[in-house]
Amino acid sequence: MHYWISTNDPPRLLGAVMQHYQGGGAFISLEGGLAESGLDQLDGAVDSEMPPLLRNTAAPRMDFVAAPLSPSNVAKIVDAVAKHDLLSEDGPLIHVQIAVGERLVFGAYDSFSPNCTFADGIPLARLADMQANGLITEYAARDA
Repeated sequence: MHYWISTNDPPRLLGAVMQHYQGGGAFISLEGGLAESGLDQLDGAVDSEMPPLLRNTAAPRMDFVAAPLSPSNVAKIVDAVAKHDLLSEDGPLIHVQIAVGERLVFGAYDSFSPNCTFADGIPLARLADMQANGLITEYAARDA
C-alpha cells in the first residue's frame, strides 16, 4: 500500500525507514549539498543515477550519491546526518529515495515536505507504531 507521510523529525524517520529496508538488495540515493558529508565514501557508493534512483533537481545540479542500503551504510548515513546537520530545516540534504529492485519504496523530496514524502510497502502496523513513537505525525493512503 502507498502512503503519504508527514514528519516533524526527518532524521529519526530516515533512520527507521533505512533500518526497515536495509539489506535484501535495497539501495538509497541522497541528493543535495553533500560535499562535506563524507557520504560519497559509503560502501559501494556511486555518483551516477541507477534506475529507479534518479536525480530530482536538474538545475542547479546537486551532489548525488547512490549506495547499497547495508547495515554499515545505514550507520554511516545516520552519523553523517547528525554530524553535518543534513536534515535540519535548512539542511543541505534535499531528496532521499530508497529502492528495492526496480521499485521505489520510499521517497522524501523537498526536504521531507509532507506532500512529497511517501512509503510503499511498510506495513500499516509499522506506520501506526512510527506515529505512536513520534517518527511521523500522520499518514494517509495515496493512489499508486
